[in-house]
Amino acid sequence: MHQEASTEIASCMGLIDSMLRELFPDDYDARCMYAAFGLSSLLRQLGLNACIVGGDFLTFAVSKDGRQANLQGFGQGSDSTLPSHFWVESSGRLLDLGPHYLPRKSSFPAATIPAIALPLAQSLLFLRYRPKIRYEPDVQLASDDIITGRMQAFLKECNSRWEKGIRPTLPTWIFSGKEALQRAMTRRDPWAHGAIQFARHARIEELPF
Repeated sequence: MHQEASTEIASCMGLIDSMLRELFPDDYDARCMYAAFGLSSLLRQLGLNACIVGGDFLTFAVSKDGRQANLQGFGQGSDSTLPSHFWVESSGRLLDLGPHYLPRKSSFPAATIPAIALPLAQSLLFLRYRPKIRYEPDVQLASDDIITGRMQAFLKECNSRWEKGIRPTLPTWIFSGKEALQRAMTRRDPWAHGAIQFARHARIEELPF
């Protein structure tokens, strides 16, 4: 990833993460729509094209002690045609804060999972995305006026803080490709190590998607 683009994306992710934790302290991990819309808004403010995508998602997760591992996602409602997760596509990359929040309500004490900024061309056995819908930049998904108002207020505050130069640091590393994964391996990152091991043995035909 180009260094300037990498820095901008990391800064945008850091600000959105900080705001989610501040404004939704009890359930920031369940606010993937806010994360996607906020990230898209900041990227477009920087002059970058950004598309919000809705679909399904799974990632490899491993316990902190390395004894448990599985694929986890954010579930699905009764209507399987609707997205269970939202992320952003921009500058040829898939951008997603959601995986970093997954351990918060994991079925076991899970090791930290990074934020995602992967090239769209990469397809990984340990990180699965199934797009269902791509949205126009200015789409409003909420039918409830109150929810729409909350989203608009959130986006306004995101842009305001960005313009003021507020740049919180993202509290995790960003998985941007093989080099980032290898660097994490050298740091003995449990998720990176487990993900690579999983990819060596998993078969795509055995995965949910």
